[in-house]
Amino acid sequence: MNEQIIIIILTALAIVSTLWLYLWRAIRQVQNENDERWTFVMLKAKSFAELSDWLLILIVAILITMPTIQEILIPIKRILLIGILFFGLRNLIELIGLIYYNRKL
Repeated sequence: MNEQIIIIILTALAIVSTLWLYLWRAIRQVQNENDERWTFVMLKAKSFAELSDWLLILIVAILITMPTIQEILIPIKRILLIGILFFGLRNLIELIGLIYYNRKL
């Protein structure tokens, strides 16, 4: 039961952060008229979010090399759900990067 609550919370967080990222980015792009500063902020935020991609690759590589993990059967639905949550939470990381670099620069 606790696992389902955590998944629901993470799914809601992923959905809200993805929608807020696209909405906030569109509003700021219109306000800043897509100038050089805004382009630089978006590039810095994307590079910040790409760190999460590398972290995921590292975690998967470590888990694949562990023989005990290979013996555990994980349902396909659970793997797909984790993938969807990862992309939603990656958008949260990108949103945090955009807000941070927009205030900093």
